[in-house]
Amino acid sequence: MHRDFQFYNNEIISYSHVGNTLTLYCMYGMHEKWRTCFYNVMSLQGEDNLIGSIIAFFGRDTAGSTYTMFFRNKQSTAVVNTKDHWHRLQGWE
Repeated sequence: MHRDFQFYNNEIISYSHVGNTLTLYCMYGMHEKWRTCFYNVMSLQGEDNLIGSIIAFFGRDTAGSTYTMFFRNKQSTAVVNTKDHWHRLQGWE
């Protein structure tokens, strides 16, 4: 598994899962806001674990088809099944 620490300590405030797009709305500290978009999502497991979770890291499996989100404040994980890379977009309203 490949680890990605770019979202370390970001809290998921909200998310939307519309069609095959998953968007996470993340806060870092009091001021930094980020959107993380996953496109061509085939499935999402652990959707109930997203809001309020603080991301420890994303781990992408070696086959390149799933991202597992590990959280600092929860034992549970969330798994996004997509072959695409995620995209980080600054800000959200």
